[in-house]
Amino acid sequence: DFPVARSLMKPTPTPVVVDIMDTGVDYNHPHLQDAMWINPGEIPDNGYDDDTNGYVDDVYGYDFAGDNYTHPTLGPSNDGPDSDPMDILTHGTHVAGSAAATADNALGIAGAGKLKIMALKVSPDGDSIPDSATIAAIDYLVAMKARGVNIVVANASFGGTDYNPTERVAFQSLNTAGIVLAAAAGNGDASACWRNTSQPKPHRNSSPESKIMSIRNPRWQRNAPPGAASTLQTASIPMQTNSPTGGKPNTPPT
Repeated sequence: DFPVARSLMKPTPTPVVVDIMDTGVDYNHPHLQDAMWINPGEIPDNGYDDDTNGYVDDVYGYDFAGDNYTHPTLGPSNDGPDSDPMDILTHGTHVAGSAAATADNALGIAGAGKLKIMALKVSPDGDSIPDSATIAAIDYLVAMKARGVNIVVANASFGGTDYNPTERVAFQSLNTAGIVLAAAAGNGDASACWRNTSQPKPHRNSSPESKIMSIRNPRWQRNAPPGAASTLQTASIPMQTNSPTGGKPNTPPT
């Protein structure tokens, strides 16, 4: 069914942009180089905010979290937010590949469609996701949408149990801007795990009228490769349960 679904995609006057809020995205990856959104108003690496949006050199997106981790071969990395949303632990790149990996090139996998990926890094270490980073990333999305960037989806493949009313307002602003939140419902095995308030869900901070597509992968623990399309289940449900704050990205074990 996947080729049939892809054939139904209609061309658009401007590229369809999908935001990946995650550990960053490897924009140099051979499957993603041609799929990256590039800010047309920004001149790379010149140290200026060319498009006057408040962010210097935000060519592929932005790093709202900074780095605070130790790479197994490169050693420790610790810096603050900056214009480089390069992936730190591959989870965001994995998600971006599922959405938009280049197709028909006889290499590896193919993504869901001909999309452009905006990389917004919100995790400094692959474990935590600060509220401040999530809120700043959402504010950036809404602002760029208002500037004419055709952002249709904000992807949040993470979860948590905390609640932050300020973050809730930020998530609701996505709906007002016409951006769908694609939120992870967890890697659990329950058919309705999003109904269980003890389970981490990234959409507690949103209202019942908000737009959401919630996706889970219940069988990666048993017999399917992580993120395999055949195991994904989707549902359009009201966003009225959990928060993405403080949770871990839904990364299958390595």
